Amino acid sequence: RILPIDEIDLASKKSLCFFANIYHCLLQQAMLLSVNGPLHKKSVNQFMRTSCYEIGGDVFSLAELYCCVLRGKMSKPVNPKPPYIEAPKKSQTYRHYALDCRDPRLNFVLNTGDVA
Repeated sequence: RILPIDEIDLASKKSLCFFANIYHCLLQQAMLLSVNGPLHKKSVNQFMRTSCYEIGGDVFSLAELYCCVLRGKMSKPVNPKPPYIEAPKKSQTYRHYALDCRDPRLNFVLNTGDVA
């Protein structure tokens, strides 16, 4: 049975696993299909904003999954340095899907290790 995205309990650990798995699947697929090769500090922002999946009628980019959903209710970085990812301003509507989970281990889950 396919579960509609609106019926996902955003406070549960299952929702964290669901969105983390989608994030990593999209990341792996986008990196495999990347024509520009390995990511650089200058190209990572565009890569994260243009790699997308359609989920439940909404289109989510890697940046939106990262900033608005998975890290949506966590604190922002104090001194962000490149390659800090930020979702476009128009993506604020995706904060509706922000997970209630505030587990600091999420930072390790989201570390892609692609840029030194």
